[in-house]
Amino acid sequence: MTGPRTGASAGLPRRAARLAAGLLAVALLAGPAAGQDGTGPWLSFPVGCTLGSDCYIQNYVDRDPGPGWQDVACQHLGYDGHKGTDIALIDEDSIARGIPVLAAADGVVLRVRDGMEDARYGAPGTPDVAGRQCGNGLVIDHGGGWETQYCHLRKDSLIVQPGARVKAGDPLGQVGESGQAAFPHVHFELRHDGQTIDPMDGRPMGAACEPEAGRGTALPATLWRDDVPYSATGVIAAGFADRELSQDDLRRDSSGIPATSAWAPLLVFWVRTYGLRAGDIQDIEIRGPDGEVVARSRTEPLDGNKVMSFIFAGRRRPGDAFPPGPYTGIFKLLRDGDGGLQTVASAEARTEIVALRSSEPLTPGQEAAPQRGGSGTDPGGSR
Repeated sequence: MTGPRTGASAGLPRRAARLAAGLLAVALLAGPAAGQDGTGPWLSFPVGCTLGSDCYIQNYVDRDPGPGWQDVACQHLGYDGHKGTDIALIDEDSIARGIPVLAAADGVVLRVRDGMEDARYGAPGTPDVAGRQCGNGLVIDHGGGWETQYCHLRKDSLIVQPGARVKAGDPLGQVGESGQAAFPHVHFELRHDGQTIDPMDGRPMGAACEPEAGRGTALPATLWRDDVPYSATGVIAAGFADRELSQDDLRRDSSGIPATSAWAPLLVFWVRTYGLRAGDIQDIEIRGPDGEVVARSRTEPLDGNKVMSFIFAGRRRPGDAFPPGPYTGIFKLLRDGDGGLQTVASAEARTEIVALRSSEPLTPGQEAAPQRGGSGTDPGGSR
């Protein structure tokens, strides 16, 4: 494993979506730090996924020494006291794909736990995880006081035992949702002599963040072997559906549909995002085969930061059938900046409506007006 695959434009595999997310990258942070000069491990990315495509970073190490929280770039991807980097999958169905968790550096396995169920923390009927918040996971000793910890792995996926020697990039298990995990991810934690270290810049938890971060380059003192860009805001997934969907539906399955029948009762374009800020505006629309707007919604400016969010625009079947042909969903996340509103994240998805009857058409008089669209928020959460 040579590091995460990244790109400025992230196509969503298994999805009829083309994602163009505005990534805000971390720049120089001054001050002494452990780095790639031998004072700390030179870390490989610990998940076999593609950042911005089938995974993303939901939470960073908390850099606020007080009761609030800030990430390495003085933004708010995280929560008070968070000690790791949360590398998240797009949805819970992705767990079944067996996304590998990889050793970040050479070392010896110290401790292992497996056998806990993959169950979204806080959902009805989930087991008590008190004292086992990490879920299925392990700790690796890298020598010189350095350790890495990997939490929330998939049940029965761990393939190493205490005492095993591993090399950077060796498989350890698979991404899951065990323990205190509200979404499928790996909580990756780096420690030196027991102190939490942020791999983005090699500084300890609680060290000052840098408000001017975001220049498009990696931090000089980063501990990552390969480029791991900081992204404060982005699109998790986008797609079409031909039925009403809840946020829980999309957290389970964000694959979307490539085609649907002209007699489907409903056409919905949906988008899931992370890292929204107070004042952000979301603009979403569906365009029909001739480029005409068939549904559109624009939100009011957000009144607070949102860890995760979703929005949709939709239209019920007009009369007997939808006009067949390609339909395109277009999403823009707008943020006030120098010179006015700027697009900081965007996504497109396409679906094909075909004249293939899958249900009886509505009787005369039952046709409905376009829906206005909607949105929701998710508090997210992790260890």
